[in-house]
Amino acid sequence: MTKARKITSRGWVAKAAMLGVLSGTSVGAMGVPPTFQEAIGTQLEEQAMAVQSTRDGGFISVGYRRGQFNAGRDILVTKHNQYGIPQWERVLVGPGEEVAFNVRQTLDGGYAIAAESTSIAGLGTAVIKLTAAGGFVWAEMYQGAPLLGTPLVTAIEEMKNGDLVVVSRVATGVASHDATIIRVRANGVALFSNRYHDARYENNSLTGFTDVREWFDTAGVSRGLVISGYTERDANSVREATILRTDSAGLPLQYRVGFAPNTDAVATGIDSLMPLDWGMSLRLGNTVFGGAGSGFARFDSLLNVTSERQYGTFLVSHASIQERSPSTQIILAGTYPAAGPIAGDEAALLNVDPAGNPIWERIYGGAVPNLPGVENFNGVWPTLDGGLIAAGLTGTFGFGNGDLYLVKTDSGGVVDCLQKPVQPQSAPLQIPFTDVQLTMGGIQHTPWQPNVIATVSQVQILCIRCPADFDGDGAVDIFDYDAFVAAFEAGLMSADFDGDGTVDFFDYDAYVVAFETPCP
Repeated sequence: MTKARKITSRGWVAKAAMLGVLSGTSVGAMGVPPTFQEAIGTQLEEQAMAVQSTRDGGFISVGYRRGQFNAGRDILVTKHNQYGIPQWERVLVGPGEEVAFNVRQTLDGGYAIAAESTSIAGLGTAVIKLTAAGGFVWAEMYQGAPLLGTPLVTAIEEMKNGDLVVVSRVATGVASHDATIIRVRANGVALFSNRYHDARYENNSLTGFTDVREWFDTAGVSRGLVISGYTERDANSVREATILRTDSAGLPLQYRVGFAPNTDAVATGIDSLMPLDWGMSLRLGNTVFGGAGSGFARFDSLLNVTSERQYGTFLVSHASIQERSPSTQIILAGTYPAAGPIAGDEAALLNVDPAGNPIWERIYGGAVPNLPGVENFNGVWPTLDGGLIAAGLTGTFGFGNGDLYLVKTDSGGVVDCLQKPVQPQSAPLQIPFTDVQLTMGGIQHTPWQPNVIATVSQVQILCIRCPADFDGDGAVDIFDYDAFVAAFEAGLMSADFDGDGTVDFFDYDAYVVAFETPCP
């Protein structure tokens, strides 16, 4: 049994040890990157809505904090180091309510954020640029339909040339909306801001875009965008999943809608698959397993469906599908529905192959030892060391009414505590996609200047595996050094600390650096 690095304030380690739920990884090759689980926050409510790996080996998360400067929510941006510890934290405050839903590190090292805001009447979709140190650069507010709840929209992507693309929705009435695409230069200057309406339906329809990726041809030349979303005749109809291909100016080239009788389906995310295919995550209102679930659809380069699957024990989150190159496996982040009289919903990761067949599913959080509380993952991203970083909400651990939940796993989704595998429920899915026309219009925008305030959160480390913990006992000490030297002198592959396939002096140097590097 692998020991947790630190004992939590709620005494979880002792309780988990008695229940035998600490799922340790094999010690094996000890160049293993760090893994951890952490709750980060205050006595208020915090939640991460998205996370991305950064080029320095750390992470950036965005979401909200509730009630610190306003009664409602304000944007929370946190830069984490490789162990998840906050390096800086910013709260962006307007006179209304704001939530950040997506983030990308930009070519200049800064961060571009897609958010929704009620601070300017008639608008609602915010595009924000911060420096690498969290300083404000610019923000622009576009017409939108802010904070309507599910399905979540508003995602951002940086294009190869540094332009930023945001997809969202814009209100057309009290209970109706169209989808939007916004493209801006790196300095915030708008290239276009368009609205899109399903031509089959009247003005009381609901259409939104949920995620976006740049589209390249076989020569690697950018040709435009591929976008996931949904459309709905009216608020009383079932939703239909959509996939859209546009040119670089946002003009629709192909818009396909998936409809099956009595099947409510929202395309929540999109990512490119090798070589020119697309993978799309689906949130399903009903599955063959009974109740809500998720799905996956693969499309070829012409947007023809080549495979579809549905899952009964997994609820995928917004814009949380990631392809893991070069393995071409797909990772989905979301929630495992509550099971049992005590446990609440749990954060979950689902790994599937390019056809959507499950490889593994793991759940994380307090329900693993059957503690009361709720966890979810709202985002996931591959890490530079081959693992995964996932972020969301924990209601079991932390400091207040819900805190930012940050989990770093190895390549198989394994971390040293509060996780276990579950058996995925999977079955074929049949949602036919057909071509539909879109009509277009424009949307307005104006500069926005939120207050940017530096704040500090507490960190509760639930468990952590440090790279220099060679004997796997949960502490970095002289026994780890002795164990490494013994393996090194014996020429054992467990001493291949830099992972290059050879045990040599470079491994010794790499281990000494790791041993001397402080670990929380």
